[in-house]
Amino acid sequence: MRYVQKLNENPNQFSQADVDVVYQADWDEQALCQTALVCAFFNFMNRWVDGRGIEADLDMVKMAGEHLYKKGYKGVNDLLEQKS
Repeated sequence: MRYVQKLNENPNQFSQADVDVVYQADWDEQALCQTALVCAFFNFMNRWVDGRGIEADLDMVKMAGEHLYKKGYKGVNDLLEQKS
């Protein structure tokens, strides 16, 4: 999770050494790639929502979290389709 924290807070300070630490923890390239993509997706979505001035109420956040937990990202897509 230190990898994700640094990617969020200081992406311009990344080096091969940061990637090597993840590999030394027995993660493979696919796991590293998926982690970076999930991090990027959440950053994108947060900036998109913030940039549009959207405010979610607690019930909506809870429902989205439950969908994500139970169905993965397909659950978030299903939720968005229900609301549109």
